[in-house]
Amino acid sequence: MAMINTYPHIAGQHHLTHENGGEDEIDVTGLSGLLADGQTPLAHVLATTGPHTGALPLTDLEVGAQGNIIIRGAADWEPLAVGTAGQTLKTGGAATDPSWTWDKELDNAPDANLTGNGIITVDAVGEDVDAGEICYMKADGKYWLADADSAAEMPAVVMAMEDISADASGKLLHMGYFRHDTWDWTLGNGEANLLFAHTTPGAMVQLANQPAGAGDQVQVVGYVVTADIVFFNPSYELVEIA
Repeated sequence: MAMINTYPHIAGQHHLTHENGGEDEIDVTGLSGLLADGQTPLAHVLATTGPHTGALPLTDLEVGAQGNIIIRGAADWEPLAVGTAGQTLKTGGAATDPSWTWDKELDNAPDANLTGNGIITVDAVGEDVDAGEICYMKADGKYWLADADSAAEMPAVVMAMEDISADASGKLLHMGYFRHDTWDWTLGNGEANLLFAHTTPGAMVQLANQPAGAGDQVQVVGYVVTADIVFFNPSYELVEIA
């Protein structure tokens, strides 16, 4: 009996008979989905939860102009418009949106005790220093409590932003705002708000109590903003009382 080759093909190439124009072309009538020849890649959009799919809550999210960024808002993802040239992105903390700000913009009303902002470094101190105390730099490269009684222990150049143990490192404010709830400064007119290094090591005083003894060093180190907030901005010029 003669064998009839109903579907002649080379082994391994059977699939060719099912392609367009093949002798056993597959009829796609009635099939669902997109055909390979007619597919357009689906847009890849953001998803708030789960993997990316073709239909998501944020389909066609408009990011807008170049420089805009996407942030997580209170309820969903959203665009944040580009800031002004020179600004930086500043976090507002938990449960708040970030915002653009000037990199030299300072907060003149710190909202918590023992907080502040400005020019800050982390450096070593040579003795125990409490938050709010002012220090000079000694020959060992460490910061020590400034004392207006002694020219060798002046000028004050930094303020401790936290309690720091001797020979340890901590946050030091070189210039800027600082809040200390135990302070009780008196807000006055003009020079009445000036703060001076005191003859008590590390302390500051207002104009009425500035150093006045022979050999004392007079240095303005900042000014009063409120009863518990100061702007620390030490002058490096000293005047010695004769």
